[in-house]
Amino acid sequence: MIQAKIDEARSAIALAELHISYTEVKAPFSGYINRIPNKKGSLVEEDALLTTLSDNREVYAYFNVAEADYLNLISSNKDLDNNRVNLMLANNTIYGHPGRVEVSESEFDKATGNIAFRARFTNPGNVLKHGANGKIVITNTVKNALLIPQKSTFEIQDKLFIYVLDKNNQLQQRLIKPAMRITDYFILNSGISPDEYLLLEGAENLRNGDRIQPEIVKNSIAQGLATIK
Repeated sequence: MIQAKIDEARSAIALAELHISYTEVKAPFSGYINRIPNKKGSLVEEDALLTTLSDNREVYAYFNVAEADYLNLISSNKDLDNNRVNLMLANNTIYGHPGRVEVSESEFDKATGNIAFRARFTNPGNVLKHGANGKIVITNTVKNALLIPQKSTFEIQDKLFIYVLDKNNQLQQRLIKPAMRITDYFILNSGISPDEYLLLEGAENLRNGDRIQPEIVKNSIAQGLATIK
């Protein structure tokens, strides 16, 4: 009888020790704990979420690429899979550690016309946080090409044109077919040579053959751009 009570007491102690062990939560990895909504001593329901733990040593960035931009990259032999990319942070600075594209969807989203990618970035300084926003920067080298501002172009029946200045300071309308668009610029592989001058702005007020008094603007985009003075 006494032995039975001793065994019962030992079982109660073992059960109590087991319950106490559940009060210590051990994480399977190191990381950063999120907000803890419960105070010390609070009762919580079974399966209730106590907090979350984030492993920020590596962070994934998810981004979408429009179909036209995707095709432009592919046509220039730029395969995004396993390619290095940079991350522009919310303050417009470039994150110091380049990432690598790891995963891409197999098809375009019918609703948006985009295809999704995922890039992985190392995070040694814990600068990147889950839920943060940024922009993926993809670098692509284009050789023997000319960069012109979009404001220098105009459309006629869904075709794109520019005005080129001839030796008599007359405007000559010329059809162009951009190879790629980058923010406010078009990349041209043909249609104008580096030693020619194009009209920088004011095309909507001019016609083919008009004579102008140009003001030549020298810059790094082209050898010369002409605008109305």
